[in-house]
Amino acid sequence: MQRIQILALAAALAAVPALADPPEAAAPPDPHALADRDQDGGVDRQEFHARQVDAFFFADRDKDGALTPAEAAAAEASFRAADRNGDGTLSLEEFQEARAVDFGAADTNHDGSLSPAEVGGATAAPAP
Repeated sequence: MQRIQILALAAALAAVPALADPPEAAAPPDPHALADRDQDGGVDRQEFHARQVDAFFFADRDKDGALTPAEAAAAEASFRAADRNGDGTLSLEEFQEARAVDFGAADTNHDGSLSPAEVGGATAAPAP
């Protein structure tokens, strides 16, 4: 009797491929495509700003409206530089100011829009 139950269980498991085979991992989303909200192939300052607001609130795990160094996952020196008022946290404004510098540096052709080549994944990074 026990052997029949084992065989029945084995047959049932073999008949359900989802249980037998692990699911394939989904490809991570393209950071440039996420930021390019109008899908024109470039990320302008407004789209960049909107993406950074998203990144800020995603990183703000305790939802207090400020990023601690642990939440920002930034190097201590860059965190201190972005923390303009020295309170040990980054406000949304301080976070955006630090990231605006990143936009200017990434926009190598100075057209006001970041191409996928210019971005290289930088728009998804939540840290200043």
